Amino acid sequence: MKLTGYTDRWSVRPGEQIRCYVSSELPAYRVQLVKLIHGDANPKGPGVKETVIESPVSGEYRGRVQEIYPGSYIRIDDTARLDAGEAFTFAAWIKPTAPQLGRQAIFSQHAGGEGYSLAINESLGLEFSTGEGAQSKIELPERIRTDQWQFICLVVDAKKGEAKLIHRLTKFSPCVEEESAAKGAVRAGISKASGGVMLIGAERLVDDPSREGALGCFNGKIGEPKLFAGALSGDEIDALFKGGMPKAELIADWDFSFEPAGKKIPNRAGRGFEGRVINRPLRAINGPKWTGHVHRYFEAPEQYEAIHFHDDDLEDARWEEDFTFTAPS
Repeated sequence: MKLTGYTDRWSVRPGEQIRCYVSSELPAYRVQLVKLIHGDANPKGPGVKETVIESPVSGEYRGRVQEIYPGSYIRIDDTARLDAGEAFTFAAWIKPTAPQLGRQAIFSQHAGGEGYSLAINESLGLEFSTGEGAQSKIELPERIRTDQWQFICLVVDAKKGEAKLIHRLTKFSPCVEEESAAKGAVRAGISKASGGVMLIGAERLVDDPSREGALGCFNGKIGEPKLFAGALSGDEIDALFKGGMPKAELIADWDFSFEPAGKKIPNRAGRGFEGRVINRPLRAINGPKWTGHVHRYFEAPEQYEAIHFHDDDLEDARWEEDFTFTAPS
């Protein structure tokens, strides 16, 4: 559409204001306030009937395109405690719902042109990539499973220049291999991502300082994400998969069950790494620990520790205001 817009509220009382936001592919557009008597253009009816109302907002306005960046994710700004040039481990449970829609990131961190992403690629495989444009990557050949909880773990040791990617299915999937894993090299430039913004459920922020938005948004559920300092051993990863907690330093343990109506994602492991919810994904979702015996979040919040992300979630387009109408008293 060449002309689109929205308002900040549905209705106003006399004397109250309503703000209007417009995106136009045309260089200019006109605004006219009317009283709509009949809006159906069907020739079998009376047709469109409206009465023009004089208003200070009426007139010509400069047009410009305002972009929309849909897709929900978690943004973590305070990441100084993690040195991407050292070793770290990220683990989470995922339940993809639409992997066929293209590349979708589960976890990422970027600063400038350097960084890394853990994503489902176009071949429906789990992939860890580093650098601008995926300059190096590690990929699992097996396709990711749809609508099924799966454990994933990324172990990075930048000093050794290596990384390992692990994918495990739950015990409820006896018809497929229990685990797949792959190792590969890590570019030295990954250390430059240190201090950069971390994202859960998206690949990187849009290159638009006036808007909040991200690219490569995930479709599906993510639960119990954790970040450790150091490279976890095989035994420690196995313990984590079974619900235990390794002795390694836990940097971040994000609580996805915390206040589902809010935007804060606290870090139960200590200071820093607090997350902020963007574009309102579906909260209080049954996670990998759900037993099936409870059906309400308040009965067992620990079983509803998952968030369902969608690439078309949108809380607010965050457009710039074009004009404001004050309802006459």
